[in-house]
Amino acid sequence: MMRNTLGLVVIFVLVSCGLVWGCGSDGEGSLGPDEDDTTPSVALDTPDDKEDDKETDGNLGDDTETKPGLDTATDKATDTETDSEVDTGEGETNDTDTDEVNSLGIDGPVYEEVMGVWFKTVTKDGTLIAGEDQNAGVGFLVPTKDVIESPYSRATFEYLGAKTVREITGFADDDNIVLASIDLVVDGSNMDGGAYYDRTTKEWTVLGAPEEGIDFDACRFYPNPAGISADGNLIVGSTATLASACRYSGFVYNVKTDSWIILPTVGPDGPSLKVQGCNEDASVIFGWEQRDAERLDGEGSEIVHYGGRVPVLWTLQKDGTYKAQWLGQEPPGEVLSCSADGKFIAGSDFQHGKVWNSSGVVVNDIGKLEGRAAAPFGISDDGSVVIGSHLNGVGYISPFVAHEDYNDGKMTLINEYFKDAGITDLKNFKGGFVPLAISSDGIVVVGIGSIGMGNRLGWVAVVDYEE
Repeated sequence: MMRNTLGLVVIFVLVSCGLVWGCGSDGEGSLGPDEDDTTPSVALDTPDDKEDDKETDGNLGDDTETKPGLDTATDKATDTETDSEVDTGEGETNDTDTDEVNSLGIDGPVYEEVMGVWFKTVTKDGTLIAGEDQNAGVGFLVPTKDVIESPYSRATFEYLGAKTVREITGFADDDNIVLASIDLVVDGSNMDGGAYYDRTTKEWTVLGAPEEGIDFDACRFYPNPAGISADGNLIVGSTATLASACRYSGFVYNVKTDSWIILPTVGPDGPSLKVQGCNEDASVIFGWEQRDAERLDGEGSEIVHYGGRVPVLWTLQKDGTYKAQWLGQEPPGEVLSCSADGKFIAGSDFQHGKVWNSSGVVVNDIGKLEGRAAAPFGISDDGSVVIGSHLNGVGYISPFVAHEDYNDGKMTLINEYFKDAGITDLKNFKGGFVPLAISSDGIVVVGIGSIGMGNRLGWVAVVDYEE
């Protein structure tokens, strides 16, 4: 059975393979090599430190006021405490019928679209959607419930300052700090770069550079963010370096100490790489390396050379450094998303979608549909729901869902799943719409699409399904 599983929506757009939302592993030492190895280090909290420091360690939104009309995480929990009971006035309570109302207070299952925007991600609790406005050219946040109830209204859209936002890549847990890539002018050249937005001060802070003297104009590889820790203090992503202005290296930026670490590579030749995200405390970071590589063939007797992406995890060691390791035993591939606690990690071998555990063992091969490469962009916290799309070399096609209690846990066209879940009106939904993010409980899914001559739309699905 599927309970309160998935909200999904679908969008057509020719987008690059860089659209991801993710996180990583719980970092309990299962993936990282020996702890006594040394790598470059900065002042990073270890998992042991974080438990002691979490009340004061850089939760950037702790002392801020709540934005009118948008509940804080505490408010949301309070608002839902009495949803399932009704006082009869006689000292007793009767359970209400919750089959059609989920924890967000939204009648479901339901699907909705908003024209002129792209929905890029959703908060872990599913209450806020983040995206980019095609007309205004800026980023925004909007309550999920408002999109469902008033899809033609922008009254509750909260626009994120006067910067042109290219990609929103994450939230801190209190939802007050938003991480994004925005338009910048660096050394006289226009380029995308990392910044974070404080919703209480309404100000953007640009990440800056890990080293002085980097020639960003050479290839315009300014630090590009991919994920943020739950407390808002650690930001991960990719950047140019002094050693190579035209090749990405991974980084971890500590907001409190204004310090950087450049992540190591697996191999000795320093390949280009892309960081795709991190888990909730940034103890595990995930992405891929672009490299020539070699491994034994199926008989174990001959070395086979190949090129392309190799899935990589970076795990935090007890000494505050990170170690890099290929994920699984049979590269190539890439990692694109993970559960918030990092216990389940989703990616592909460029054919089948895969779910690994934090030890690098494949726990579910979710298969494939048509197309040459599966791209799992989101996974629920319990690993039971994976969403994404296939790529055919021209654009994204075949938006999919894989649910452990539906179709034997294998890939299914998401529109078929929506219909089986009880959604009767899919509006403009079609092949080519891309699911990009999912809430932690698997109920809310958001994505992007386009219709006509490049007219953008954002979509959201809220699915409360029982078989």
